[in-house]
Amino acid sequence: MRQSRGDTGPSNPSELTLGMISEESPLNSPQPNEGKWASIGKAKAIAEKQMAMSFNDLDMGDDATLASLYEKSDCIVAENASCGWDKEKNPTLTDLNFRIKEGTLTMVVGPVSSGKSTLLRAILGEIPVSEGLRRSFYTEVAYCSQVAWLVNGTFRDNVIHGSDFDEEWYNKVIAACDLEIDIANMALGDQTIVGSKGMGLSGGQQQRVALARAVYFRRSIVVIDDVLCGLDASTEDHVFESVFGDQGLLRDTDTTIIFVSNAVHRLHQADHIIAMGTDGKIAEQGTFDELSKMDGYVGNMTYNAEPHAPAPKGARPAIKKFNQSLVTEKEKEEIAEELAGGDATIYAYYIRTFGWFKWTVFCFFCALYGFGTAFPSKFSSRISDNNH
Repeated sequence: MRQSRGDTGPSNPSELTLGMISEESPLNSPQPNEGKWASIGKAKAIAEKQMAMSFNDLDMGDDATLASLYEKSDCIVAENASCGWDKEKNPTLTDLNFRIKEGTLTMVVGPVSSGKSTLLRAILGEIPVSEGLRRSFYTEVAYCSQVAWLVNGTFRDNVIHGSDFDEEWYNKVIAACDLEIDIANMALGDQTIVGSKGMGLSGGQQQRVALARAVYFRRSIVVIDDVLCGLDASTEDHVFESVFGDQGLLRDTDTTIIFVSNAVHRLHQADHIIAMGTDGKIAEQGTFDELSKMDGYVGNMTYNAEPHAPAPKGARPAIKKFNQSLVTEKEKEEIAEELAGGDATIYAYYIRTFGWFKWTVFCFFCALYGFGTAFPSKFSSRISDNNH
């Protein structure tokens, strides 16, 4: 099993942890009991022993890898699946049939409001009404939504988010997400406070930081909801090729990627394309070569699209080292003082939950308590001064 990856922030909306489910069990099915787990463990041990014995009979060439010895299995399967947000209403998506193989890049495309994000939520198991969807061979997923989820902490904290710090992997992720220059331009490097909801960063920086977190956690499945749409052409080209390209970090680690995007010039890099229709059903699906020859959504997009010119090599400045963790003791104290006050949005949330009337009464009695505590000593001091 791969090392964990992902946001999985508070699931954050940028990352999310899903419980392990057997290959044939539906998304919302209960976990196997201890007896079943024992049987599964025994069967797995026997299979692994047979696998190890069979390796002696294999004639592997110099380019052979473990992944190349086996046909990729289906990790997400939809059979006449449907899903929606309200049990009392008709499902938002219906008649879904597709198979996503492990280690592949699947791109989901479609017009606005066709249910692309809803499909991702259904795959993650975060939708109230869902049936016909099955997943297997993984325990956790990294999810990066359209709206970046960031905490009021340092730049680095928003990337590693409580996980162990692996400097080598961290630097690779930072470079792949094109964040080296951004960190180099920050006074405190990656120890810079990004502010509440990342308000200290631009929109493009927020998305790339959220993406970096999803990549850093190294989950076996990464679900991306159109996070590159707001980037300029040069940055988008660098990030996509470095993360999702054939030689990118995720493809290089045989990660299963589900990517929502309408970037026509990227569709040819997908192993499988699912095009959603306005009626909540899959309009078409297949490889790019198959769909581009059809008179469908992908074919029309390809026909009307302008040729994409990749960014010229050498056009981007290369920064091998960047200002990282250069924080003096004085700067650390300033950061601590900035965080000590807390986040105003947190106080606002508690006030709204508590209610303005109760909050006013609470503040009145707090002030009354403070007055009652301080007044006697001040009054006694004034009387004593008058007597002298």
